[in-house]
Amino acid sequence: MKMLGSSTHGLSPKEKRLLYRSCVLPIAMYGYRLWFYEGAHIKGVLADFRKMQRKAALWITGVFCTSLQLLARRSNFRAATLSDTHPLRSILSEGHRKQASAHSLAISRLTPNQRLKVKGSLMEVDRHLPELTKSFAPVAPEARPGVRLLDRFPDRVEFHSTEGLLDERSLEAYRTELNTALTEAREQPGTVICAVDASLPNEEHRHAVSAALLFRGVEQVHTTIHPAGRVTAPDAELFAIRSAICLAVQQDNCERIVIFTDSLTLAKQAVDPTLHSGQGHSLAVCRALEPWLAEDADCSITFIQVPLKLKWKIHQEAHDECRAFNAPAVQHLSTSLDSVRHAVTKSVQEDWKTLFRDPDYWGHNFLMLQWPDETVLKPLYINGGTWLPAAGGDLHLAVRICRCILNHAPIGAYYERFNIPERTSCTCEDHPLEMRDHILHHCGQYQRDEDGPPPRYYLGLVRFLEQNEATFSFRRPQGVG
Repeated sequence: MKMLGSSTHGLSPKEKRLLYRSCVLPIAMYGYRLWFYEGAHIKGVLADFRKMQRKAALWITGVFCTSLQLLARRSNFRAATLSDTHPLRSILSEGHRKQASAHSLAISRLTPNQRLKVKGSLMEVDRHLPELTKSFAPVAPEARPGVRLLDRFPDRVEFHSTEGLLDERSLEAYRTELNTALTEAREQPGTVICAVDASLPNEEHRHAVSAALLFRGVEQVHTTIHPAGRVTAPDAELFAIRSAICLAVQQDNCERIVIFTDSLTLAKQAVDPTLHSGQGHSLAVCRALEPWLAEDADCSITFIQVPLKLKWKIHQEAHDECRAFNAPAVQHLSTSLDSVRHAVTKSVQEDWKTLFRDPDYWGHNFLMLQWPDETVLKPLYINGGTWLPAAGGDLHLAVRICRCILNHAPIGAYYERFNIPERTSCTCEDHPLEMRDHILHHCGQYQRDEDGPPPRYYLGLVRFLEQNEATFSFRRPQGVG
């Protein structure tokens, strides 16, 4: 990693992070569930992992404990995707064993007192599996290569995307294409037009909502709105696509189905019967489409992506139906794989934010940054974290941001702290010690945006460091390796 991305050239910060997460973590985490579980003594092992992570990512400060919790708690639900006769199921309790024969040391054979005393990752898996209510079919007949829907009917399942449509002009041109496609579909008597959408309520205790509208010509022939359970938005959208297709194939003289959706990724997932969150919806779609496509060689289905910000005709109607529906409160819990993983991620992030309030955790020299509304930046898990995306692909800027935030820039306070024989006073002669706060807010030797936010703000700091590369750059004091 050091050779591929040094401090002055090579890979960008995001590429180095991807390399670390793709190549280093899987090796370091191999077999970790054998020693990382509730009640295990892991202090010494975690110390080694923190050293490894600190070397790999200087801008991440001591987060390996919560990262390992995230991986461990999310892995508890992998057992739900195992086949019904998998050997691991023979060790689990009766409700999770399915068709596997009970092992002589299975959890189901333990007494209640023994279950309280026994510690281990399998006990943790068995305890958390009931949180996931959706079932899976790891060896579903529809998922066999060569038998899958897209293997049998590759030319009769089409996807039209909006890839490359970024500016307003291209989006408006695409609106015209959508209008043309809708007009042509309405003129074909054997075509069923579907508009699908889903939404999540603001209250976490309420159901997600899935809606599907069916049209023949200009007439709306069916409207279906379903509570989807405590699931993620993609799961609810998948449910909406399933509802639309299962209703469309039941329509009389249906020869073509056109579905307008805002997610082409989920449209492709709807006809993918392999293991994933919401697999049950995909299997239902494949089982509905397979006999319909096999019956008539002229039958076909087309998925057309509609950007939500276009607020386009019938898709906007489906969106409005979702938002207007009063989602009931969740009484019988229905959770998907993605929803329980999302809950774990959210819980670990909250733990991380709690830890981050402690100065002993993030260090007394760490620079707390703010947004322009003066809210403090909080650590994030996804998309490169909180601070790294500010540099984009600029390796030099990422290093300067890192040096500034951690107070390791080559300035007077740094020289004094590490006893480096360099000048410690500021060149402006107004401050006896050149400190980070003085440079960022007061010193007249440095450039600032007159109309922009002060450098203490997140984006303001990035601009300030870009303008003053010399101060936070790579110049190395004499005698320092």
